[in-house]
Amino acid sequence: NYTTLRSQEYPSPEDQFDMQYHDQVDGTTTWKDTIQAVKDKYPKTITGGTTIGPIPAWVQEEVDAYNASINT
Repeated sequence: NYTTLRSQEYPSPEDQFDMQYHDQVDGTTTWKDTIQAVKDKYPKTITGGTTIGPIPAWVQEEVDAYNASINT
């Protein structure tokens, strides 16, 4: 799910604190940009890690034929 995928991508807490410090001192937005990039990559709307298109009919027919042949 998205929480697992995000947690694997976020920088360590120490690195995040360092980014926040330098953003405050330098007037930058590195930390916010980094966190937002991860959130954009793995939105809450995903339910898994992979999205594929529909299976072509010919592929499904071959799978069905194969399954029928091994179940007889």
